[in-house]
Amino acid sequence: MVNKLLILCQGLHKSKIIASFLSYSPKDCLILRSFYDINNVVREKIDTTISNVVQYISTNLLFFQQLERIWEVKIDIINPLSVIRSLETIDIGTQFHDYEFEIDISAGPIPANVGLYLFALKYKIPSVHFSFPGERFQLQDSNLSKLQQLQLDIEFAKKYSYDIPISDVLLKDIDDEILFELAKTPDQGVDSLKKLSSALDREDSSKTMMNLSRECSRLAALNLIKTTKLRKEKKISLTSFGKQYSLAENYDKPQLKLIWERNQ
Repeated sequence: MVNKLLILCQGLHKSKIIASFLSYSPKDCLILRSFYDINNVVREKIDTTISNVVQYISTNLLFFQQLERIWEVKIDIINPLSVIRSLETIDIGTQFHDYEFEIDISAGPIPANVGLYLFALKYKIPSVHFSFPGERFQLQDSNLSKLQQLQLDIEFAKKYSYDIPISDVLLKDIDDEILFELAKTPDQGVDSLKKLSSALDREDSSKTMMNLSRECSRLAALNLIKTTKLRKEKKISLTSFGKQYSLAENYDKPQLKLIWERNQ
């Protein structure tokens, strides 16, 4: 039997998360958690949701026969490209080299799910899914127990689940060095390629400048920087998206954390 890794984002709807486990029968699951949340109330709700999911799995192991482990990794959850960077940093391709990836983009905030979709695009992962939570889209019956209602919500999420197509596009790597260097400047930008090259401590040559110009064009295409012509020079500065991405340098290096293991 093929080993599967289910990747999904933190969320508040138990039915969607549990439905994903039941639908795709992973051996391991990786849950993306935020370095920060809107406030402590939200964080506590998310913690409670994940704890409830783990508890449900632990008390119903017969339905999760393939599941061995659940992992967690903290990311910048409101920046799509940071999601890709975090998953690349922990190198899940090596960590789970003999696994097929299943990506669920129906739980958690939209930016994180956009990041998961972009990750699937970049690495040509064909199994991307979306489902609707029963808690939100079907009527809740006050005559049912919480467990009975959850069962109905899970069935709803499984029923209204859809595969998301992956397009054949090329998503290039991100030049972190340029973004982090721009973030250090007072105005988060420089008024010439030469100044940027100097800040990066690169060789002063026409070839270097040409390569740097290409790197900036690629970052501009990703809306991480903007370039503006000033006479014969080119001003390079971070966009709001680039500024958010550059914050990733302030966080601890993403690491896998085991939060559940069968028979433990």
